[in-house]
Amino acid sequence: MKDKKTIDLKHEVEKSLSLVKFIMEKNFITIKLDLEKCEIIGNKNQFTQIIINILNNAKDAIVLNNSKDRYIFVKLYCDNKKIILNIKDSGGGIIDEMKDKLFEPYTTSKHKSVGTGIGLYMSYKLLTQAYNAIIEANNVEYEYEGKTLKGAEFKITLPLDIA
Repeated sequence: MKDKKTIDLKHEVEKSLSLVKFIMEKNFITIKLDLEKCEIIGNKNQFTQIIINILNNAKDAIVLNNSKDRYIFVKLYCDNKKIILNIKDSGGGIIDEMKDKLFEPYTTSKHKSVGTGIGLYMSYKLLTQAYNAIIEANNVEYEYEGKTLKGAEFKITLPLDIA
C-alpha cells in the first residue's frame, strides 16, 4: 500500500464532507454526524475518495428520487478489533436489479452522461484488497424526528490488525 501512515478516520470523514459540503447544501441535504476518533494504518487519499464516492451516490439517489426529507447520516465508531463506518441516506434505497451487482464495474442506475459506474467498484477493490475490509450495502427503513425514512446504508468494517 502506497503512503502507509497512521490516519485518523474521523478527520478523513470530516475532510471528505468539507469537500462535498457545497453540493450537499445546494441540494438541500442535511448531513448528521456521529463520529468517534478511530485510527488505522492506510492512505489518507484513498479513504477520502471512498467516502466521497459513497456520499456522492447518496446525494444522487436523494436528488434522483426527489426525496422530500433529505438526510445523510454518517456514523464512525471503533472497538478493540474493528472500525465501523456507516453511511445511510434517505434516497429511497437501492433498486432491486442493482443490489447483486452494486460493486461490479460499470454498474450504474444513472444516465451514462452522469455516471460511469466505477466509483463503488473502485471503493470496493481498495477496501477489500488493501485493507481486508468488508463493505455491505442494504436498504433500510428508519425513524428520524418522527418520520419514517427509507434509503441505502453502506457499512464498512475495517479490521484493526492490518498493519
